[in-house]
Amino acid sequence: MDENLQRLIGELRNEVCPQRVRDEVTRRISSQELHVGSFRYALPAGATLLILCGLVVWRWPESRHTQPRPRWAQSETVERARVIAQAQGALGYVGNALLRAGARSEMALNIEAVPQLRNRFESATQKIIQLLNQ
Repeated sequence: MDENLQRLIGELRNEVCPQRVRDEVTRRISSQELHVGSFRYALPAGATLLILCGLVVWRWPESRHTQPRPRWAQSETVERARVIAQAQGALGYVGNALLRAGARSEMALNIEAVPQLRNRFESATQKIIQLLNQ
């Protein structure tokens, strides 16, 4: 029985994944490559958005305590506020897209990779149990 177990362990060490499975996994990973690492950009995007919001809030109270500005200066302030609001919206959209992409890649891994790994583990376990029972 000990020799059978050693032989099984040797066979399991030499067992490799078929080339077609590796090709399929490579194809799927490359098609979702953008989604896999996208979650790491969520934190910098959120920090940038937070900094921009902080700058807007920090500059806003200052404008209430100053003297009335000329009309041309007020239009520049309005334009600047509009640009800041658009930047906030764009960064919020990008951050949300990155979070959705991370969730999709996590779901794809759970649906496609985990069952295959579980099946391989169960078949190896069954082989070991069969050899031990002989």
